Formats: sequence, C-alpha cells, structure tokens
Amino acid sequence: MNISENEKMVIRSQLPDLEEILYEGESRFYKRSFVSIFDHWLSREEFNDIFIANPEEIEERRKKFKDLIHHLYSSTPIYITRFRRDRKNSLSINRVKDIETLDKKCKFQLLNEDYGGVFRFLMPEYSLIYTQGFDWTHLIEYSDEEGLKRFKQVVCQFGLYQLEDKLHVLS
Repeated sequence: MNISENEKMVIRSQLPDLEEILYEGESRFYKRSFVSIFDHWLSREEFNDIFIANPEEIEERRKKFKDLIHHLYSSTPIYITRFRRDRKNSLSINRVKDIETLDKKCKFQLLNEDYGGVFRFLMPEYSLIYTQGFDWTHLIEYSDEEGLKRFKQVVCQFGLYQLEDKLHVLS
C-alpha cells in the first residue's frame, strides 16, 4: 500500500463494508446510481442507435468521461484496489500516482459501448466507488446521499448525467 494510516482510516470511515462490496458486489450499506452520456435510460430502439454513432460522436463521449475522471483526479484523492491472490481478506488499496498512470489504467482510447469493467476507483470524499461500465454508462455505488448529491454536481459540469438505479426506483 502506498497510503498512510490516516488515509486508510478515512477510506474505511467513508466507505463501510469495503471488502464485501468489492468482493461480493453487494452490501447493505450501498445503493447504486449511474453516470451516463444519456439523460435517461434508453429504450430498445435508442439502445440500438448507440452502435451507429459516428467517430466524432464516439470521441466526444470518450472526452466527457476522460475530462470527468481527470477533474476528479486533480480535485480529490482517487484510489485503486485489488485483492491479492484473489482473497477477500487481502484487499490492497493504492493511490493513483500520476495522471499518466490514471490514463493507462482507464484506457480511454478504447472506451466504447462494448468496453467496460476496466477500472474501479474509490473516492472517499464522495463516499462512493466508481466503476467503468458498458453502454456509455458507469456504475456508482455510494454509501452517503449527500456525497452523491455533491458528486452529481460535478458530473453535470462535464455534460454527463446521473441516473438512478431502475430497480431501486421501481421498488
């Protein structure tokens, strides 16, 4: 780990039950939200249209996500995680060292509707975990409503949208 004991304490306090959510994919402490290029959930017909986008549109979509992630990197600590030897009790947390490492990790040049799950970041300031998703929509798992509201303000600055979990909205 390249983080201090103080950083570990902040991460643990802002992101409860971290091993459970990262390893199992679910935790009672977290709700889901999404960051999307689109301002609403797409219908089946609209979904088919995202594959037809011209190269300029695709580049603009990539740029929005890249600009958001770069802004977050410059404004708040971002951490990456992995489980050593794929064991739940051996979570490794590291701070992203520099912007070049961030870009290598994110592989923005490959970002498209079929490409997802490449990166996951912890953002303790917002009490959330940000995971690259598919279909121009990224997953947010958050443990604090106020943190999500502040995060949504940042997302909107970059021409992206925060969408609610459809299952959560329906229940």
